[in-house]
Amino acid sequence: MNRAINIFVQKRFQDIKYSVFFIVSVLSFNSLEANKNLDSLLTVINAMEDDTAKVRLMTELAEHLLEGDPKRGQDLAKKTIELAERINYQKGGRLLLLLMARSEFYMGNRKEAEKQLNSCIQVFIQNKDIEMLARAYYHLGNLNRSNFSGKNAAYYYKRALNLEKFRKDGRRQITVINAFSLDLINDEKYDEAIDLCKEAIKIGEEQNIVKEIYETNYNLGHISMEIQEKSRAIDYFNRALELARKYEDVQKIALIHNGMGIYYAEIKELKQALQHYLLALGIYRKNENINMQGIIFLNMSNLHRIMNLNDKAIDYLDSALTVYEKSSLKFQSAISQVYKDKANIYFNVNNWEKGIENSKVAMNMMEKGNDDRGLVQAYFDLGQAFFNKKLWTEARKYFTKSLDLAQQMNLIQEMSYNYKYLSRLDSCSGDAKSRFRNMHQYYLLRDSLLNTDKKSQQIQEATRYFFNKKITADSLRNQNEALIRKKQILLSNKEIAYEKTVFWVILFTALVFSVILYFLIRKIRITRAQRATIEIQNEEYNVLLKEIHHQVKNNLQVISSIIDLESMQQTDKKSIDSFNDIKSRISSVSLIHGVLYNQDQLHEIEVEPYIQLLVNSIQSMFEGKNIQLHFEKKIDTFSLDTTHLIPVALILTELITNSYKHAVNEKNELSIFITIRQKEHEMTMVYEDSGKGVEAQILEKITSAQTLGLRLIKLLTKQLSGTVEIGKNNGRFGYTFLFKIEKSTT
Repeated sequence: MNRAINIFVQKRFQDIKYSVFFIVSVLSFNSLEANKNLDSLLTVINAMEDDTAKVRLMTELAEHLLEGDPKRGQDLAKKTIELAERINYQKGGRLLLLLMARSEFYMGNRKEAEKQLNSCIQVFIQNKDIEMLARAYYHLGNLNRSNFSGKNAAYYYKRALNLEKFRKDGRRQITVINAFSLDLINDEKYDEAIDLCKEAIKIGEEQNIVKEIYETNYNLGHISMEIQEKSRAIDYFNRALELARKYEDVQKIALIHNGMGIYYAEIKELKQALQHYLLALGIYRKNENINMQGIIFLNMSNLHRIMNLNDKAIDYLDSALTVYEKSSLKFQSAISQVYKDKANIYFNVNNWEKGIENSKVAMNMMEKGNDDRGLVQAYFDLGQAFFNKKLWTEARKYFTKSLDLAQQMNLIQEMSYNYKYLSRLDSCSGDAKSRFRNMHQYYLLRDSLLNTDKKSQQIQEATRYFFNKKITADSLRNQNEALIRKKQILLSNKEIAYEKTVFWVILFTALVFSVILYFLIRKIRITRAQRATIEIQNEEYNVLLKEIHHQVKNNLQVISSIIDLESMQQTDKKSIDSFNDIKSRISSVSLIHGVLYNQDQLHEIEVEPYIQLLVNSIQSMFEGKNIQLHFEKKIDTFSLDTTHLIPVALILTELITNSYKHAVNEKNELSIFITIRQKEHEMTMVYEDSGKGVEAQILEKITSAQTLGLRLIKLLTKQLSGTVEIGKNNGRFGYTFLFKIEKSTT
């Protein structure tokens, strides 16, 4: 608060009309605490005879107090409203109504703030106060952006920007654009955000208000970071930092350091990230900005979580908690985030009791603060914790709560996660019908998310292209203009006779080239028509092939579900295991068709990612046994077609399933090692697990036995013209395969 008052004094000291008053105030600020400074300032203001000047000064002071001490600012605004009404100063009264609404927002009362802002809009429309109306729309945009309601925020920002353009207020236009572009960045509408930022920079340069555009450069850095233009992001951040230092705006300097810390954390340059966070923290401590100190501590905690320093991460969260709780202000939303982050750390290290304790504190605070978005995640985290503790009833209660809220807010990803875990609970309780229904919903939502992610990636690539194109457009335009001027000068120096000769030569050449060009164009048109027909046929073939893969995947999933339902009716363990083996084999083939459906290449699949998906799929089948899996792979980068990959996948499915059945140790742990090397037309695959293995005599009996699994492995190996050796290697029991492959792509 002391910082806010000093800024206010420095600003108003420039006004000669109140110079004597502020000399007295400044002298008092050097020796008294912030509250005494404020009281002294109010005493001097109240002694003034000009009531209109009183209202203006008290309004400015209330506005400066909002971020530092919103409750004190609100109380001062109420007193000022009474004075404005008494002297019939309507303009000042309308501004104070807006300040009252903003104070509710800073105190965390978002619904009350929205209600008051809408009331302000009605008042401003009745009084035709365009300036105040634009500000009200701007603050409503900020409110909706903080509530993650991007669509509503964009609506209010557009209205505010149109009104500021009508008023021709460049500074306010840039302010609205900076906030609007942040909202567009959150919605991944990067091309629109870039256009707005360029517009802001143009306004700043035309109206000589460059000071306001350092935040615009910061936003451009943020966009560059999102679309993976790393070097350009640093350039924009440094440009923003240079402008902020030039105009000595310490708050913005700290904000930019925080942004650069986030950037370096994302690209895993952790030391530089920590440096920027510490610089920002030093500034916020000096200026007593409680909210931003807490945010920096949260960011530093996340940084140490990336470094796997969980104890240090918790220490930083405790520091954030101490800062918030010592403040006289209410930071309920921020405190709930601290408890939520602590819970996640405890969950990651399997400390379920402490995790549940912290998560419940966060949940209660979010329920009081009507933080629906946070509650979706809080309920889900608690559901996961109780699921891992095998408290099925509690887990179902919180997953259901999370799902209901996610459906109300149309959060597709959160809905899919909840359906997945509810289907697992149904598996544990034996409710096959409910499990099938929930799993079906999960697959539908997952496919929707995959399509959304693909579109988002395409948008980012397109944005990166247009961003680079816009950067180079100005330089290319200048080069073209220079070339045109040079050509004009050369033409003006030529002799008239020479120009006539050149004219006839050019005319004759043009006629010859026209004839040649006619035949070329005709040939090109014919070729293009043929090529277009071929491309259409290829596109139709690709779409049809993708649809076939999709249908095969769905049919295999239906078969798998039917087998799953049938296995639930069995009581004999041997029968259940047989059904599960069949289901795992079907799943490995279904996974191949699923991968082919979701990629552009329809004939070959990259081996290493597919093996990882296959292991994850089989691991999920044994999830109920709580087996701790350590999976290590060394796989060359190459692709296989389905003719070769399906037999390999079925072999691995048999081996991994067998490891889960027979190689788990007393601590319920299992280690699997897969090595695949490819050279020319041969592929070597070594599969090993942490099982004890068997003696030579028993091994001979096993290899000569006619079990279905071993017969299937031998048959598939023979199908690939391969050989298999079974035995110990480096102290581990395993299988070594050598396959012949006709085609591979490195």
